[in-house]
Amino acid sequence: MLSDADARRHPWRNVVTRAIAGGDDPEVEVAEIAVKKGDRLLLCSDGLSAVITPEKIEEIMSERDSLEKTCQKLIDAANAGGGPDNITVVMLQVDAD
Repeated sequence: MLSDADARRHPWRNVVTRAIAGGDDPEVEVAEIAVKKGDRLLLCSDGLSAVITPEKIEEIMSERDSLEKTCQKLIDAANAGGGPDNITVVMLQVDAD
């Protein structure tokens, strides 16, 4: 187990990117999660997660703006934090039971 700070610096922090980019037999991790109406899910690149703390991401997402506005706020926060990498943000909101 890594601390949050160690995970941000770990040489394998972008292993998902490398697995998507290719390779002979990438290992895929699958997990089921229970969701309910109103939940929001975030998929992002390390251009966001390496710059913005999980707490700040949660704070921005909890403002409950539109998905588009929330994504833009996350991108703006990453850019304000230096934006050293590409920033990709995708959000999904559960609208049905």
